[in-house]
Amino acid sequence: MKIKHLLISSLLAVSLSAPAFADQMPMDELSSPIIELIPAFKEVRADLKLDEKQNKAVDAWMAGAPQKKKELKQKVLEVRAELREALLNRDTRTKRDALKAKLAEATSRVIEIQSLCARMLHKTLTKEQYAKVVAQYRDTTKS
Repeated sequence: MKIKHLLISSLLAVSLSAPAFADQMPMDELSSPIIELIPAFKEVRADLKLDEKQNKAVDAWMAGAPQKKKELKQKVLEVRAELREALLNRDTRTKRDALKAKLAEATSRVIEIQSLCARMLHKTLTKEQYAKVVAQYRDTTKS
């Protein structure tokens, strides 16, 4: 429970301090995913020469995870809209604090599914295959 509270507090602190860094950071970095390896994986999948077990693991992940991630992102958008309205309407601090915690939790769940995707690829692929995916990811995310 303490770790969850620490994570929520950290995410909230980062999200609330983001405007302070706005002059130093491009806006697309603030809105882009922490990590999103599947597009890079798809680009190099044929070159990876996956075996049957690897193909099954990746296909199973891709059968369910994208929809789950979409739902989690939608939840973030909904909570952000609620918090925006609460701020504009001068709702009570208690309500705003509850919405901030809800936003931190929803954001944390999106980051967690991205993290689980990276972990799935790391566990499923060989070290060399994973390195190719990471290299592709870095090549496509360079500014």
